[in-house]
Amino acid sequence: MRFIFLFMLCLLPSLAMSAELKQYLATPPQKLEIQENCQGFSREALSEFIDNLEYLEERKMLGDFSIFSPTSGEATHFTFKIDSINLKNQGYSINISEGKFELIAHSWAAFFYGKQTLQQLLDFAQSEEKGLPCLSIADWPNF
Repeated sequence: MRFIFLFMLCLLPSLAMSAELKQYLATPPQKLEIQENCQGFSREALSEFIDNLEYLEERKMLGDFSIFSPTSGEATHFTFKIDSINLKNQGYSINISEGKFELIAHSWAAFFYGKQTLQQLLDFAQSEEKGLPCLSIADWPNF
């Protein structure tokens, strides 16, 4: 009985974060996993993260990139890939871990959908004045 209570106690913060985050997502993704006690990008690092994303988007870059921060001296790692073999049709995955962001999409259309989800995650972080949590999202159309 104590084990169940402790398990539920540990699960509550993650469920609360998930509920907060889901209200910002236009449609809930097929899979959403939030890692507890892990922050991918702090609130303070968020503006630099957004600037780096805009820089990469303007250049329509695909691949792996590391951008060093002049303020923190640490690198942020970005991965943008098209993978039409391992993902479901029009599906995408987003993974955020400490200092790393990854968006892998089945096609350019799926890449667009993934970017929309990322924008909603950023809206959440800015509106709630929080950082981006470590998370994994996998989504695809439900035909």
